[in-house]
Amino acid sequence: MKEQIIYTGTAYGRRVLIKQLMIPEFLPLGLASSLSAGWYCGYVECLPDDWYYNGHEEEAELDFDVYGGVTWEGMIPNIPEINNYYALGFDTNHFPGRLWTNSELQGECRKLARQLWEADGKRLRGY
Repeated sequence: MKEQIIYTGTAYGRRVLIKQLMIPEFLPLGLASSLSAGWYCGYVECLPDDWYYNGHEEEAELDFDVYGGVTWEGMIPNIPEINNYYALGFDTNHFPGRLWTNSELQGECRKLARQLWEADGKRLRGY
Protein backbone atom coordinates (compact mmCIF):
# COMPACT_ATOMS: atom_id res chain seq x y z
CA MET A 1 0.00 0.00 0.00
CA LYS A 2 1.28 3.44 -0.92
CA GLU A 3 0.70 6.41 1.42
CA GLN A 4 1.10 10.09 0.62
CA ILE A 5 0.64 13.12 2.86
CA ILE A 6 -1.61 15.59 1.05
CA TYR A 7 -2.16 18.20 3.78
CA THR A 8 -0.75 19.38 7.09
CA GLY A 9 -2.08 22.36 9.00
CA THR A 10 -3.89 23.41 12.14
CA ALA A 11 -7.49 23.82 13.26
CA TYR A 12 -8.70 25.06 16.64
CA GLY A 13 -5.13 25.00 17.95
CA ARG A 14 -4.56 21.37 16.97
CA ARG A 15 -2.35 19.84 14.31
CA VAL A 16 -4.19 18.27 11.38
CA LEU A 17 -2.88 15.78 8.86
CA ILE A 18 -4.52 14.18 5.83
CA LYS A 19 -3.00 11.32 3.91
CA GLN A 20 -4.05 9.37 0.86
CA LEU A 21 -3.70 5.59 0.74
CA MET A 22 -3.45 3.84 -2.61
CA ILE A 23 -3.87 0.17 -3.49
CA PRO A 24 -1.11 -1.33 -5.66
CA GLU A 25 -1.88 -1.71 -9.35
CA PHE A 26 -1.81 -5.52 -9.33
CA LEU A 27 -5.35 -6.00 -7.95
CA PRO A 28 -7.92 -7.76 -10.16
CA LEU A 29 -9.34 -5.35 -12.73
CA GLY A 30 -12.83 -4.98 -11.21
CA LEU A 31 -11.52 -4.35 -7.71
CA ALA A 32 -8.66 -2.12 -8.86
CA SER A 33 -10.98 0.10 -10.89
CA SER A 34 -13.39 0.48 -7.97
CA LEU A 35 -10.54 1.55 -5.66
CA SER A 36 -8.44 3.42 -8.21
CA ALA A 37 -8.62 6.70 -6.30
CA GLY A 38 -7.71 5.01 -3.01
CA TRP A 39 -9.03 6.59 0.15
CA TYR A 40 -8.07 9.21 2.70
CA CYS A 41 -7.38 9.33 6.41
CA GLY A 42 -7.73 12.54 8.40
CA TYR A 43 -6.13 13.02 11.83
CA VAL A 44 -6.65 15.72 14.45
CA GLU A 45 -4.29 16.14 17.38
CA CYS A 46 -5.50 15.45 20.91
CA LEU A 47 -3.81 17.70 23.44
CA PRO A 48 -2.39 16.13 26.63
CA ASP A 49 -5.09 17.68 28.83
CA ASP A 50 -7.96 16.52 26.55
CA TRP A 51 -10.36 13.96 28.02
CA TYR A 52 -9.76 11.76 24.95
CA TYR A 53 -5.94 11.88 25.11
CA ASN A 54 -4.53 8.37 25.28
CA GLY A 55 -7.77 6.88 26.52
CA HIS A 56 -11.56 6.91 26.37
CA GLU A 57 -11.48 5.43 22.87
CA GLU A 58 -15.00 4.01 23.05
CA GLU A 59 -16.40 7.40 24.06
CA ALA A 60 -14.56 9.08 21.18
CA GLU A 61 -16.16 6.67 18.72
CA LEU A 62 -19.60 7.61 20.04
CA ASP A 63 -19.11 11.30 20.86
CA PHE A 64 -17.97 12.75 17.53
CA ASP A 65 -19.85 13.26 14.29
CA VAL A 66 -17.33 12.81 11.49
CA TYR A 67 -17.58 10.92 8.18
CA GLY A 68 -17.59 7.19 8.94
CA GLY A 69 -17.13 7.88 12.64
CA VAL A 70 -13.87 8.00 14.58
CA THR A 71 -11.86 5.04 13.31
CA TRP A 72 -8.45 5.87 14.78
CA GLU A 73 -7.22 6.71 18.26
CA GLY A 74 -3.48 6.72 18.90
CA MET A 75 -0.19 7.95 17.58
CA ILE A 76 -0.37 8.78 13.88
CA PRO A 77 1.06 5.73 12.10
CA ASN A 78 3.85 5.37 9.55
CA ILE A 79 4.95 9.01 9.34
CA PRO A 80 8.44 9.25 10.86
CA GLU A 81 9.25 12.62 9.27
CA ILE A 82 6.52 14.29 11.35
CA ASN A 83 6.80 14.59 15.11
CA ASN A 84 4.44 11.88 16.26
CA TYR A 85 1.41 13.03 18.19
CA TYR A 86 -1.68 11.41 19.62
CA ALA A 87 -4.72 11.91 17.43
CA LEU A 88 -8.27 10.95 16.67
CA GLY A 89 -8.89 10.11 13.06
CA PHE A 90 -11.38 9.05 10.43
CA ASP A 91 -11.13 7.45 7.03
CA THR A 92 -13.13 7.64 3.82
CA ASN A 93 -12.97 3.91 3.07
CA HIS A 94 -16.68 3.27 3.64
CA PHE A 95 -19.37 1.87 1.36
CA PRO A 96 -20.67 3.41 -0.76
CA GLY A 97 -17.54 5.31 -1.67
CA ARG A 98 -17.42 8.83 -3.01
CA LEU A 99 -14.87 11.24 -4.41
CA TRP A 100 -13.42 13.78 -1.97
CA THR A 101 -11.83 17.15 -2.65
CA ASN A 102 -8.96 18.42 -0.55
CA SER A 103 -11.25 21.20 0.67
CA GLU A 104 -13.90 18.72 1.83
CA LEU A 105 -11.29 16.64 3.67
CA GLN A 106 -9.92 19.73 5.41
CA GLY A 107 -13.48 20.70 6.35
CA GLU A 108 -14.08 17.29 7.92
CA CYS A 109 -10.85 17.67 9.93
CA ARG A 110 -11.92 21.17 11.06
CA LYS A 111 -15.29 19.71 12.07
CA LEU A 112 -13.59 17.06 14.23
CA ALA A 113 -11.16 19.63 15.70
CA ARG A 114 -14.06 21.92 16.60
CA GLN A 115 -15.89 19.07 18.32
CA LEU A 116 -12.76 18.16 20.29
CA TRP A 117 -12.33 21.79 21.33
CA GLU A 118 -15.99 22.09 22.35
CA ALA A 119 -15.97 18.76 24.25
CA ASP A 120 -12.92 19.81 26.24
CA GLY A 121 -14.49 23.16 27.08
CA LYS A 122 -17.69 21.48 28.30
CA ARG A 123 -15.69 19.10 30.48
CA LEU A 124 -13.74 21.97 32.01
CA ARG A 125 -16.99 23.85 32.71
CA GLY A 126 -18.51 20.77 34.36
CA TYR A 127 -21.14 19.83 31.73
